[in-house]
Amino acid sequence: GIYAPIRDGNNLIGVLFCGLSSDSGIADWVTSKNLFIAIFAFGMLLSLGAGLVMSRLLTSPVIRLAEGVNAIAKGDFTQRVPTRRHDELGQLSVAFNSMAQQLEGLRKIEAKLRRRERMTTLGEVAAGLAHEVRNPLGIIKTSAELLQNSAKLTEVETRRLGYVIDEVRRI
Repeated sequence: GIYAPIRDGNNLIGVLFCGLSSDSGIADWVTSKNLFIAIFAFGMLLSLGAGLVMSRLLTSPVIRLAEGVNAIAKGDFTQRVPTRRHDELGQLSVAFNSMAQQLEGLRKIEAKLRRRERMTTLGEVAAGLAHEVRNPLGIIKTSAELLQNSAKLTEVETRRLGYVIDEVRRI
């Protein structure tokens, strides 16, 4: 037990005792060996709890970043990571979100470029097709005009050749 004097100036008023009675079963249990084991066990439990809390605090932002990276790798550029911290992991989250936003913008630009390329290719095909159709039509028109001007044709034949020339010009 522990004894502590209670004084009023230099006068002793009483004595305070704090301890265990030897009649109780606890007093027999409290030995230096058992006390060491109890303090060691309590310290281990406290350390284990603190370690679990600290690991959760450190690993949860890293896990969120890893999930975000996996989503970006799968093509989901809309993925963002919440930034709640102001340490290195928070800075990494901000950088990740900035990168994801830039990748999303680049993906939109790439889609526009692909559309433009398809339209350009379609225009080239259309120009080639127009060229291939225009040449034979030009020959047909010129031949019909020469035939209309040089031959002695009836009025019906001249009118029919006029139809051919008009339709070729329209096409």
